[in-house]
Amino acid sequence: MVTASMPFLRSISATHVVLECEEGVEGPISYERELVVRKEPFEGCVSMMEVVARALRVLERDERVGAEVEEALVRVLRVMVGFQREHLKPGMKARVKMKKKKERRIEEGDD
Repeated sequence: MVTASMPFLRSISATHVVLECEEGVEGPISYERELVVRKEPFEGCVSMMEVVARALRVLERDERVGAEVEEALVRVLRVMVGFQREHLKPGMKARVKMKKKKERRIEEGDD
């Protein structure tokens, strides 16, 4: 069945869409460091909500409306991060650094 469907599946395969950008070039981060609680694994990463906000801004035909949509979504994210910050226990790390299990065991003294 799959073999018979291959010509059709190839015809509807994913189309790669590339926005104008230079791969491998890091630009300035447009969001404040106040969003420290929601830090992503690596410097320069952004949350899915920030990605959606930026995409909607770019895709909106009216630049003013796009900017308003992006700001509204980022405002909601700030509120969520503020809520997280308020309920973070004293002395608790915001996010454990992502490491391999073996590296964490060595740091913790487990052999």
